[in-house]
Amino acid sequence: MKKIFKWVKDNWEDPVWSKVIAGIILGILAAIGTLAVTLCKKIPIADLYEKATSSYIKISFFEILIAVVVLLTFLIPAFSMDFIRFQLKRGKVSDKLKSQGINLEQFLRGQWLLTYTNPNPAFSSGNESVTFVNGNQYFIRGQLSFIMTDIDFNSNKKELVWTKTIYANNKKHATETLKIVDDNIMEGTDDLGYTLKYIKTN
Repeated sequence: MKKIFKWVKDNWEDPVWSKVIAGIILGILAAIGTLAVTLCKKIPIADLYEKATSSYIKISFFEILIAVVVLLTFLIPAFSMDFIRFQLKRGKVSDKLKSQGINLEQFLRGQWLLTYTNPNPAFSSGNESVTFVNGNQYFIRGQLSFIMTDIDFNSNKKELVWTKTIYANNKKHATETLKIVDDNIMEGTDDLGYTLKYIKTN
């Protein structure tokens, strides 16, 4: 039990797991509430279960109760964080690019130096050391900063388009349009007005 509480405490601040934990708590509360109502109304749950499993009743109260608890436990956190949509995007990234002749995970493997410039003096320019993991996880100096979502690739133009989604809050940072020059260089722009150049350093 102590390990469970420690795990919950360690993951409570995580933007995804916090919602999953909250959903589980809501599911437990829903089950307790439903049980309380049945007890107040003196509904014979044991008899109801036996009847539901031994007869040809198509839909029983007990089955509805189980379905509600399961849905509350898993679907509430999923939709509240766009978790299902997020996981689907992650799952189809590499397959989509592999089908067009490029394995994104293999291509991006290694260390990259991103140089970014903006003609607007209100925006800063500079460079950062970037590592890509699993084809769509964007690390800056060893820290997971972005998830690359909405990835698309034009094989004829060798043009890669993706959206940098902030890992901490799952919000859009910028959409980048990059030309793959060769195995070690990508260059292009983003919708914030930056000119970008990625150079593989190792």
